[in-house]
Amino acid sequence: LTDEETRQRLGVSTGGIDRKKMIIGEIVTIIFLVIIFVSVILRFADYSEVPQYLQSMTTGEAFAGRQGTLLQNALSVSFSEPESP
Repeated sequence: LTDEETRQRLGVSTGGIDRKKMIIGEIVTIIFLVIIFVSVILRFADYSEVPQYLQSMTTGEAFAGRQGTLLQNALSVSFSEPESP
């Protein structure tokens, strides 16, 4: 089934969200995440040891961390819904 056929079978509107509302939603989401990061995470996290930890990593550990990040990015892109024309 195509996306259009699936939407018709489920009775879902094909109109979607207009671009302006989507951009506003993305901006609000980013602002919300920054507020949460600054107000909550920084209160509990201690980042003073991060540079020392990164310098003590072996090449294998650094490579594994990089590959894990790349895999996570690839999976998030491949499972995201494609934009409609």
